[in-house]
Amino acid sequence: MRPPVTSTAGNASLQTFAIDPSSGAISYISTDMPMEGRDWGQQFGSFSGNGAYLYGTNLTIFTNNILVASQSADGSLSKSPIFPALHGLPYTAANSMVIGTDPTTHLAAAVQASDADGNATGPIQLASFTINSDGNLSTTNSNAQMPQAPSLNGAASPDGTLIAMFGDNGGIQVYNFNGADPITALGGTLATDSISQLSWDRQNHLYALSKSQMLYVFNLTSAGATPAPGSPHSISNAYSFTLQP
Repeated sequence: MRPPVTSTAGNASLQTFAIDPSSGAISYISTDMPMEGRDWGQQFGSFSGNGAYLYGTNLTIFTNNILVASQSADGSLSKSPIFPALHGLPYTAANSMVIGTDPTTHLAAAVQASDADGNATGPIQLASFTINSDGNLSTTNSNAQMPQAPSLNGAASPDGTLIAMFGDNGGIQVYNFNGADPITALGGTLATDSISQLSWDRQNHLYALSKSQMLYVFNLTSAGATPAPGSPHSISNAYSFTLQP
């Protein structure tokens, strides 16, 4: 099966395309019914390890919540009948953001507790969820085990072993993604700049662009992070970047 490309269209519908591996050409597969809320897949989603489900973030007016789409054998995606409940969380989450998945059955999410009126309270934390056979998400992480994160913004490495989070007040925090076990902090804060974009390559190099137009590059292992030679790089008028897979 060719890997699909998904995009939002109109208000918040889900489209699927197939990629020809030899030419790079894309061909249309399907458009799903509109998803609830707006901006479905704010981070454009993460597939489960078996490719059966695509998870994305549904940005409503006040909160972020996780939605899921099911993938058929032909690569098409359709809205799942479930709105994944984050089973096992020690509190009701006002905000929850997909951070990434590992190659098996686990998903990392940034979550924030809410009060009885749905208002966010307390710090943003990282939780590891198991993807159940029906696409729902469950966790055994306790409140005390979930590490704090600087914001809801971040991404998991392609191999699903590391997570990098960044905040508006500067700095990057890296974590070990330990499957179903609690996520753990890895070292201290990287950089002190205010970061606007962050991305991984497939060799566990972490790239981060700051609002002051500095490009940081780090080599990451399970033992910690080291700056790549020459990092950070000053790039005039740099506001975004992309990486070749």
